[in-house]
Amino acid sequence: MTIETVVFDLGGTLIEYAGEYEHWPELETPGFAAAYAVLAENGRSLPPFEHFKQAGFSHLPRMWQAATRKEANLQVHALLGETLADLGINSFGNGDLLAAAQAYGTAIQQQAWLIEGAL
Repeated sequence: MTIETVVFDLGGTLIEYAGEYEHWPELETPGFAAAYAVLAENGRSLPPFEHFKQAGFSHLPRMWQAATRKEANLQVHALLGETLADLGINSFGNGDLLAAAQAYGTAIQQQAWLIEGAL
């Protein structure tokens, strides 16, 4: 099978993924929750989730704007690394951040559903 077309939908056209959240960056909450759960495994100490989430939210606008201006890719593992650094946490390796980023993406994807009439 040959792929002839790829459609990117950021929500509201063919798919929806907002769930209970109405505004960005709150739409990213399930991703941050999943990443937090992975990072907290094995008894690792983290600040309360709300602090983690708000630190992450503080980076999203800048990183998103850089991505839309083609200045940088918004990579979730980098977002999580910057979030942790803001909180004074530097004990996680790249493998930890990649696993947390995978969980983040999976959580966002699990919310997605096709809008009626999309197919």
